[in-house]
Amino acid sequence: MFTSNDLLSLPYFTLLSSDENHIELQSNNTKHCWFIDLSTKTFYTLMHKHHMDDEYHIQSAFPSLFDIVLDIVSHDEYQLRGRRPVKYAWQNRNSYFDELIKEYGLYA
Repeated sequence: MFTSNDLLSLPYFTLLSSDENHIELQSNNTKHCWFIDLSTKTFYTLMHKHHMDDEYHIQSAFPSLFDIVLDIVSHDEYQLRGRRPVKYAWQNRNSYFDELIKEYGLYA
């Protein structure tokens, strides 16, 4: 199971703040900020903002932290492609998304 310690150990993020009820991260790739509400143990709410001075908005909710990480990485890769979707599977090869799935032995 992917835990908050696994999440915090990823070099992909800079930790902004955390406690038992939340984790606030910044993506090292896009500099977007992410707020994860850990207060409910059945699902996690993910909030997002593009700039430090912006307000957070709800991005999504997921049953696992690993799903949250995959959503963030997918969002970043979309942003870094100039907000263009992947048309062909080969365009997404060797992405950080794929590396995470291989490393943690999980499949989306």
